[in-house]
Order: sequence, then structure tokens, then C-alpha cells
Amino acid sequence: MFLGTVDDWTAEGTVVSWYPTKASHASAAQAARHPALVSYQQSQHLQYYRRQTSLGRDIPRLCIGVWEIKGVCDIDAMTQAINAHVRRHDTYHDRFGFHGNDEIRRFVIDDPETITLAPTAVTGSWRVGA
Repeated sequence: MFLGTVDDWTAEGTVVSWYPTKASHASAAQAARHPALVSYQQSQHLQYYRRQTSLGRDIPRLCIGVWEIKGVCDIDAMTQAINAHVRRHDTYHDRFGFHGNDEIRRFVIDDPETITLAPTAVTGSWRVGA
């Protein structure tokens, strides 16, 4: 496992990432407003993101672990595992929106089976931050 800053990560070969499909985005857009308030931590992350983007800054939104494992990844099996994980854990079923200046509203996808992530592979030489 690589531990360090993203600027120090290098790799050769194919990098595969999983992204929500258009249908998943549509499902999130139709998600019903939920009465539960966002948590303190969620609020802090969302407010920080809003402040930084208003200043034209990009910020990291995710901590990613990277493993280099010999062999070939079974993309279909990994896709099934990732989708099962995302559908099982309700923290992935939320989306948030700002209302006015400060109110953050939570919206929840009521049918987790509508959430699907699909693999995207890019082949090349990787030097992040260079």
C-alpha cells in the first residue's frame, strides 16, 4: 500500500477508477429531502468545500488508498464488490444541497439498488502532481 502525498505517487500501467453512472446521478437528483440534519462533521466538510471553491481553489475531498498487487484485477468481480459495498452502507445514499447561505439540506436515495458505479480504465504513465 502506498502511503504519502498524492504528489509523490507514480505508477505504470492501467489505473481503474469507479464512477457513478448517469442513472445514478439521475437517482441522486430525484432523491427525496430527508428530515435528519447533517452531522457536525458533514456540515464542516461541506462549508469548507463551499468556501474554498468560492475562492477558486480545488480541495481534496477523499483519502484514497492505493495498492499495487501483482496479477490482473477481475474488473467484473471488483465492480460487484464496490457496488455491493456502496449499496449496503447508507452513508453513500445521501446527497446535500445548500439552501440560502447556511442551511444544508440532506437528500436520500431511497432505493440503493439504483446506485451503480462503473469502471473506467486509463492506461499510461502516472506522475500525479507533475
